[in-house]
Amino acid sequence: GGRLFRVPLRAGGGRPLNPPELQGQFQKVLEQSLEQGPPPETPAVLTAGHRSPWARARALLAAAEGPSAAALGVLEDAPFVIAFDPSGDRPQNGDPP
Repeated sequence: GGRLFRVPLRAGGGRPLNPPELQGQFQKVLEQSLEQGPPPETPAVLTAGHRSPWARARALLAAAEGPSAAALGVLEDAPFVIAFDPSGDRPQNGDPP
């Protein structure tokens, strides 16, 4: 719910992370998202809403300064975004992760 995590896509020296390394990074994000308390208020939560309210909020955030404006920049500069849905199906014993 509404948290932003930055995941490096390259290792030292600029080498792209391989699939097992990326999986490890995503696993860390998943673990951290489950450990933390209530989500902070960030622009990420607005992206789940309707377009018109999001567009109005985005314009206000883009003109602002501070952590919310910085978070908006992170969202807009990201090559891709992954959303973890806590209400989704969970793997059962024996299911692949």
